[in-house]
Order: sequence, then structure tokens, then C-alpha cells
Amino acid sequence: MARAGGGGVTVRTPQAARLRELLLGPDITVTSQQSGVLQVRGLTAEQIGQAAWQARLPGYELTPQQASLEEAFMQLTGDSVDYRSRQITEEVAA
Repeated sequence: MARAGGGGVTVRTPQAARLRELLLGPDITVTSQQSGVLQVRGLTAEQIGQAAWQARLPGYELTPQQASLEEAFMQLTGDSVDYRSRQITEEVAA
């Protein structure tokens, strides 16, 4: 599930820009689609909370995100094809 779903952590803080700077590093991505909310991949909620605490940054939310079982299955099997249909012209010719 973690490998397929990608995971990540939603972080809500009024100091989002400063926290983003603290968290960025190799294999860590931090994105934001709204003010004060970050999506962090590559760190656990505990690691993010520890970094925020050490920098004395307030945190209002640390929510680990996980894909549903269906989303994980579709992502893992999206490129595989189990069944193929023959074209109608092949069936008629046979």
C-alpha cells in the first residue's frame, strides 16, 4: 500500500514557507496547493513534527495520507493486461 499509494503527510501551519525550507532535502518533496497547507513526501509525520518542534514552529495538523486499497491496486496493475479481445474479422475468418 505504501509503495503504490505514495503516502505523504498533510501538514497545516501558519509558518508553511519556513517549514518547507526546513524539510526540503534529497528524496523529499514539499508541495502546496493552498496557503498554510503542505503535502510532504519522503518524511514521516513524526519526523516532520520533530523538525517543526525543534524550530519552534506551530503545527495544527500532521495527517499521514494513504491510498485506498482500490487506488493502490489500480496503480500497481494499471500497465498489465490480462485479457485481450480479438478483432471481429479474426473471429469471422476462423
